[in-house]
Amino acid sequence: MGFFIFLLLAFALLILIISKNRSRKIKESSQHKITIQADFDNNIISKQPDTGDLLLKEDGALIINPKSTFPLTIYGGSKQKVIELKQLLEKAYTSSIYEITQKIAELIARSNLRCKEIDDYIKKYKPLYYKKLEQLKQESVEWGTLSDIDKDDLLVSFRQSAIDSLDVRPPCNLEYLFEYEPEDFTIDDLLIERYGFELIKFYLSHASNLDKVFTIPADHYRRKYFEQMVEKGLAIRGLDIPVNLIVNTLTIKEMNEIVADLQIKPFTRKNKGVEFLLGLPDIIERLRKKVAFRELFKLCALPTEFSKLNLEAISRSWNYINEVSMLLATTYINGGYAHRDFIEKKEYLDLVESWEILTVGDDACPYCKRLASKKYAKNDYPRVPLHIGCRCTVSWKSKGD
Repeated sequence: MGFFIFLLLAFALLILIISKNRSRKIKESSQHKITIQADFDNNIISKQPDTGDLLLKEDGALIINPKSTFPLTIYGGSKQKVIELKQLLEKAYTSSIYEITQKIAELIARSNLRCKEIDDYIKKYKPLYYKKLEQLKQESVEWGTLSDIDKDDLLVSFRQSAIDSLDVRPPCNLEYLFEYEPEDFTIDDLLIERYGFELIKFYLSHASNLDKVFTIPADHYRRKYFEQMVEKGLAIRGLDIPVNLIVNTLTIKEMNEIVADLQIKPFTRKNKGVEFLLGLPDIIERLRKKVAFRELFKLCALPTEFSKLNLEAISRSWNYINEVSMLLATTYINGGYAHRDFIEKKEYLDLVESWEILTVGDDACPYCKRLASKKYAKNDYPRVPLHIGCRCTVSWKSKGD
């Protein structure tokens, strides 16, 4: 009986040891998976791509991702600025691409960096775009009879038709990329140096009407920008704003409430209400009861030293830079993943019968669709991205499928 109890205890101890070992292995396995990244087709477990160190070319330009399947060549700025660009692009693998592209746009605007591969695309396809636009205008029966406003309306569809005619169409706003490219990339340098990129960009996005009074509550996400503009002399606040502009922001209902204690006929027209309120000697005190002056802001004109700057051209150039930044980030990320996938999938060649290019569906450009329709032999691994900004990937067809 004692021997039987001994066997039971030994068996229970053995089960406990096995259970603990299995639990530890599961935990270790789970912890290990946290540090790595799954491949797009979920068949391979992968680490963050290695795009390589900067590579200096004979002409002084720098390749920022020499190991990528789509190397990007940067020129026009100092090596330190190119290093900063690469650091931002590396963060795009683990951070929000939107946040990263905003930082890239600021860096490009400050340093005037250029990308050869994006410039090459524009150089090739921008003339084709404009040629198609001119063809559509000439073929249009109504174009010559339209007013400028109606021409702008018709150009919307013409632009889309011109874009659709291109064989290679990166996923960006091609209107901005082709039409908003600045003639002088230093056009905004003085403004950025004085006010900073983020603040002057915010200013220009709201400066179309300098007489407009903005009501910005304390908890509004844009409040800090308006307060910074006041500090920099780009805006005025509260009682510094002309009273007539403040009164013009009121609704008819608010005007009637302000003079509710007076024995007058209620206003039914805003102009009459504004005229009456501005004639009141105590208008400021009456406004205080209805308006939080700290919430009111009005933009000012730029100092006279900037009067010759073409602000519209600067705003357009920043739209162009935003598209360039997105193309840079997309190509850098996808080229890194493609290189990583190529290296790792070579270990599984025994399972592969052929390769195929996967597009993004109907949004894919004709060039991508054409290459995706082809078959690629086991030893002919297709190289993606196929063009700047391309989002195509490579998958395999297993033996026996």
